[in-house]
Amino acid sequence: MTKYETLFLCKPDLPEDSIQAMVSRLSEQVSSNQGKLAVVDMWGHRRLGYPVSYRGAQYQKGFYILLTYLGSGRTVTEVERTIGLLEDVMRFQTVKLEDQVDPASITEVTHTRQKDEIIAPQEVFEEEESGREEAPPPRERAAPPEAESQSADEAGGPAEPAAPAPSDKDQEDEA
Repeated sequence: MTKYETLFLCKPDLPEDSIQAMVSRLSEQVSSNQGKLAVVDMWGHRRLGYPVSYRGAQYQKGFYILLTYLGSGRTVTEVERTIGLLEDVMRFQTVKLEDQVDPASITEVTHTRQKDEIIAPQEVFEEEESGREEAPPPRERAAPPEAESQSADEAGGPAEPAAPAPSDKDQEDEA
């Protein structure tokens, strides 16, 4: 059997019992297709890297669930088909981890639950405000010498004539 992992992203406003029903349905799907569920890892609510549009709504957060299981290509196809039919799953991805894994190596399904990382909107605002540093004042650029003489002319002040730079010939003549 081959070891796969499927990560899927659910809508953040789902109640706990809906999430458990979804995981149970997918577990049954793995078992009914000659697969064996190894790990159910509920990552919980997380902020998304970018807004996700799903069925006319924009989501900034989501509920992540990671399933690790053994099975064949048919098992993966059926799990992905089932996930595609679930209305509360916004995105999913399956990755092949290992070939030729012994099913006897998995004795029990491991369920883990990580701490949610949802931050209330007020806390997000406070974090953004406290994280901002005062911007340093913009540096003033020194104007090139030509610009200074031009600005003096424009201002009506006397302009100093620029002295020509001594050339190599002038230095040789003096010597």
